[in-house]
Amino acid sequence: MISVIRKTSGDPPRLQPCLRRSKGHDLRMVASSTMTKPLILAVDDEELNLRLIQVALQGVYEVVTAGSGEECLNIVKDIKPVLILLDLAMDGVSGHEVCEHLQTDDATKSIPIVFITGNEETPNRIKAYANGAVGYILKPIDPNKLQGKIDTILKREALSG
Repeated sequence: MISVIRKTSGDPPRLQPCLRRSKGHDLRMVASSTMTKPLILAVDDEELNLRLIQVALQGVYEVVTAGSGEECLNIVKDIKPVLILLDLAMDGVSGHEVCEHLQTDDATKSIPIVFITGNEETPNRIKAYANGAVGYILKPIDPNKLQGKIDTILKREALSG
């Protein structure tokens, strides 16, 4: 478990827990016992980006983070998030490779995937959508746009579901 600095209206910043997979930590138990909000899996190899996502979604969603594509693929074996926020360019397994794997697995192919990336190139967008992504958000992250995009996707999923 890592901590995130959160500032609430007028209060001094304080550290609060952010769920993160670690050795010996069973996320299935955590998910079933403490999650009352929809669960989002955020995947990025930059810790700062993960913290920004966590803060942007606080109060509305529970966020579990993964620092690599490999870690993401392991986490989704333990929990089923309502949506995955996925960085495109990561060391090791890329976001495209993670998306392809998730879309070919019956246990995960129904989880909506939104890429969050600094890569504006059209071929990467086309490939993301061709691989099954439902969204593509450019960095730097605007918290209001991020939350709005997630809300819209989840409402659409609920209506079609």
